[in-house]
Amino acid sequence: MKLKHILNDLITTSEASAIAAFRWIGRNDEKAADKAAVECMRQSFNEMNFTGQVVIGEGERDKAPMLHIGEIVGKDKLSPVQFDIAVDPLECTTKCAHNIGGAMSSMVVAEVGMLLPAPDIYMEKIASSYDVINLDFSIEENLQALSKAKKCDVSHLEVTILDRERHKDIINRILKSGAKIKLISDGDISGAIMTCLTEGSDMYVGTGGAPEGVIAAAAISMLGGYMEGKLIFQDNSQKERAESMLQKDPSKKYDMNELININNTSNSGEIVFISTGVTSGDLVSGVKFKDGNFITETICIYRDSNGNVFNRKIKTISNEKKHFNL
Repeated sequence: MKLKHILNDLITTSEASAIAAFRWIGRNDEKAADKAAVECMRQSFNEMNFTGQVVIGEGERDKAPMLHIGEIVGKDKLSPVQFDIAVDPLECTTKCAHNIGGAMSSMVVAEVGMLLPAPDIYMEKIASSYDVINLDFSIEENLQALSKAKKCDVSHLEVTILDRERHKDIINRILKSGAKIKLISDGDISGAIMTCLTEGSDMYVGTGGAPEGVIAAAAISMLGGYMEGKLIFQDNSQKERAESMLQKDPSKKYDMNELININNTSNSGEIVFISTGVTSGDLVSGVKFKDGNFITETICIYRDSNGNVFNRKIKTISNEKKHFNL
């Protein structure tokens, strides 16, 4: 089966999950919002004529009853797995619960073996539209390399980073270098991807979730950008779990080709990133409800088997009755 044959179903799944979360916007219940999106996405996957395996999900089986790592989805669960799936049914649960812009429902679907099966731990990340960046460089060296590549002064550069106490030192160093910062409260999938879009920042840096890092890397790889990541372990158990999942040295730096293995000779390289807005953010607009209809905006970035990339935004109007059971 070709991925292109199920693209419309995947887009509909993303839209439905966003609408499910929309019902919980501003109700101060993060768990209920996340549960609604997860359950809806899982139900939609299981109604599709394909067989997929969740390689990045809501956690492991004992911690996440739905869309856990290793779960098989699709109508025929006994057939060989056709696609690997990375999901974040509700990125920025807090933003959804507090009615703040930037919450969205996201997924990546790819041929088997293309996605780094990152465990649910922290990852140090750096992303840009230029491949001159390197996690082994200091932030000052990366800013200098990027300013040289973009033929501009460091003072013209803007760096997106999560507003966290752990980033205090790097924030101060960025400012001391003369560059500008854009602090975000959550949503580093969008923050990293925006570096490859004209209205985004020049660089994304910082420590955030590893699953979100791989999801962002999928979109960035198709947009012609560059990203690196390195797993951060809080204890030995996390390191051991990562080693068992990755079957390689988990402490190494992963470059773009390792986060997203498009050059895997065992497949043709089909991959898609899909994200539907729940509350309006930089990447996509949020769900609207008007005259009995839900209005959604979805970004779909798809790479076909010939290496061609298609990037489009889709606005969909769907009747409320279609989603009555969500």
